[in-house]
Amino acid sequence: MEFELRPEQGVPPVLLGATLAEARSALQGLGFLDVEDFQRAPDEPGALLFNGPAGRVSGFVYADEDGRVVAIEIANPNPRNAPGEGQDTVVYSGLDVFGTPAQDVIEALTAATEVDVDGDSVIAPDLFMEFSRGGEHHDRVDGDGRATFFSSVLLAGEDYY
Repeated sequence: MEFELRPEQGVPPVLLGATLAEARSALQGLGFLDVEDFQRAPDEPGALLFNGPAGRVSGFVYADEDGRVVAIEIANPNPRNAPGEGQDTVVYSGLDVFGTPAQDVIEALTAATEVDVDGDSVIAPDLFMEFSRGGEHHDRVDGDGRATFFSSVLLAGEDYY
């Protein structure tokens, strides 16, 4: 299945501004049977954690105090952080953000918008997107010891940061 990152909209069918109940229903409609309530800290708004079987993406849907979706975080469907066959794909502007080497994604983003690279984190502030190479299970690393492929991407609304 292909998931498209759409700044200011979300990752259809999970949309920024939707309620958590609507987001849960959308995820379940995609076949994610493991959709759980989640809270990072007792004083933070609610969220959803979703998991799929091997080859499916997993991640979080974060909400504000009113229970409206403000950010969607998706993890690379391959826990070993290398591209594979038969997996979900996550695309932005036609580019597979987990199946394309991170440096190539950074170059494509840089050609279109401002990009800030801070260690394992790559932020495109105008797009409200953050890509991460973080994580423990990377089979492929570059000359600087960073993962060759991104491990997650977060798409947020304007008020998230």
